[in-house]
Amino acid sequence: MKTATTRRETDSTKQEKVLYVALELGKAKWRVGSSTGLGQKPRQVWVRGGHRDGLKQEIERAKKRFGLAAEAEVVCCYEAGREGFWLHRYLLSIAVNNRVVDSSSIEVNRRARRAKTDRLDVEKLLRMLIRYESGETEVWSVVRAPKVDEEDQKQLHRELMGLRKERTRQHNRITGLLYSQGVELKRCGKDFVEWLEGVKLWDGSALPQGLVERLKREYERLGGTETLKSNVRLVTATNKDLEKAIAEGLDPRTPALAISRATRPDQDVVTASIAELPERLAQAGLPGPVLVMIGNTVSSASGAQSRRSTGTA
Repeated sequence: MKTATTRRETDSTKQEKVLYVALELGKAKWRVGSSTGLGQKPRQVWVRGGHRDGLKQEIERAKKRFGLAAEAEVVCCYEAGREGFWLHRYLLSIAVNNRVVDSSSIEVNRRARRAKTDRLDVEKLLRMLIRYESGETEVWSVVRAPKVDEEDQKQLHRELMGLRKERTRQHNRITGLLYSQGVELKRCGKDFVEWLEGVKLWDGSALPQGLVERLKREYERLGGTETLKSNVRLVTATNKDLEKAIAEGLDPRTPALAISRATRPDQDVVTASIAELPERLAQAGLPGPVLVMIGNTVSSASGAQSRRSTGTA
């Protein structure tokens, strides 16, 4: 007598219902690897870099290739990098569960000789994705994708950090040019050009004129004596942006802060409410470029070394 048996659904049987996709992203083209489980030879194709429709169509073709239903679950991954999170948001919008992976966290066999090819990278990502989804969460670290507004709030801080690095590089360039002539730069302040005219070499001769002119140009790039003609554009943009913010419900008394020559020892600061800031900027005549901060960050930024404060919120 035959008896009916039931089969408990395991992780391996669940994998047959899921399409796993790994992306190796390049500027010109993307390599797309797909599979339904471990031990299966993955499907690999090229898609033009940044071509969203091409990626979507390949996912649909992969479902047909592996005999999956059109509504089958899709789990995808790619390494965090230049593409940021826009691709992650797009994949979520087309019902693809995506994972953005911290590339530095991917396990590596340091004893093995490893070839570096897109094909091998995609195969490895696929295997690790399947293992991760099967419960091996230690195989890598998944990056938390920020919301659009959360990411946008970081732009000012990133710009400030970029300005600091640019200034350091420029200062080091000036220091190196002088040091190549046996001259030590004590400080690079507002009197740099005047000081430069009086510099003497080891034998009492003046700096070569070509070098002097170059150093002046390098100093101007550093933000030296030339005042950028951006006040009118800045105030116009500030008026427009702040009026819009107030119209959308932002309290006109919200504190705001404008920084000129940000990250420099001689930076200037203007503080005011957002309703008063455009007028205060016009009165102060700050040299550009000027960064404007609104809200609670104002209090933490108010400890600048040098400031020209023309009002308080």
